Amino acid sequence: MTIQLDPEKLAQLQTQHGDNLLELSNTLPRLVVFLRHSGCTFCREALADLKKQRKQIESEGVGLVLV
Repeated sequence: MTIQLDPEKLAQLQTQHGDNLLELSNTLPRLVVFLRHSGCTFCREALADLKKQRKQIESEGVGLVLV
């Protein structure tokens, strides 16, 4: 499933490196993962799963964005 988001909103969302989500999404499709906090059991499990699957995800031409 593909969801189209408002480009103006994407341009306002920035990474810790100063890149905005619009620029990032124009270079590669992005898998955006929303996390609560590092102490959350669900979040730690999700990160462990992403770590295991990261190479495969990136080999498919998809970049990860963690929020």
